[in-house]
Amino acid sequence: MEILKAKNIKKYYKIKKNFYKKIIKAVDDVSFSVKEKSIFGIAGESGSGKTTLAKLISMLIFPDTGDIYFKDINLNKLENKKLRLIRKDLQIVFQDPFNSLDSRFNVFKIITEGLDNFFKYNFKEKLDICKKILKDVGLSTDVLFFYPHQFSGGERQRINIARSLVIRPELIILDEPISSLDVSIQAQIINLLLDLHNLVLLIFLYPMI
Repeated sequence: MEILKAKNIKKYYKIKKNFYKKIIKAVDDVSFSVKEKSIFGIAGESGSGKTTLAKLISMLIFPDTGDIYFKDINLNKLENKKLRLIRKDLQIVFQDPFNSLDSRFNVFKIITEGLDNFFKYNFKEKLDICKKILKDVGLSTDVLFFYPHQFSGGERQRINIARSLVIRPELIILDEPISSLDVSIQAQIINLLLDLHNLVLLIFLYPMI
């Protein structure tokens, strides 16, 4: 069964500088479908629109034309309140682990921010959930009240993954999740994601080699 389907989606940007106008075709007539319990990969050169596509799939931005279906629901047709609930099941992990975490928040706050948006847990419940999710991504529970600057790039990406996993999404979109990491760490993160595939469907976006 198809869980996600994109049909002829386009996203153009108009660039105006002085008297010069240019249209950037970030995503141009893209269609694909993703089956349940699968790992789906999309490859493209740098600047080919992978990040834009990731944002379109997760409805952080909207296509100019075309339709995106999640479990046969046309996301383009939903009002904001219903779309917000759908976003719980569509999470995204960006490629830059250094800029995607708020430096003002500790790990507990980073991970529980999503929980606070969708659930009503007390502090003890959130603490237990955070400890479990940290173990799931291979981090010690001792780091709960550490801040992003205290972690390596690989550890930060694990926190990003934990933040996405904690609200129990059905699908996670991974926008080049290892491209900014050391080669020695990349295999560890890929193995982690493959292990987590039992919990969630994954879409990988990665550069052409």
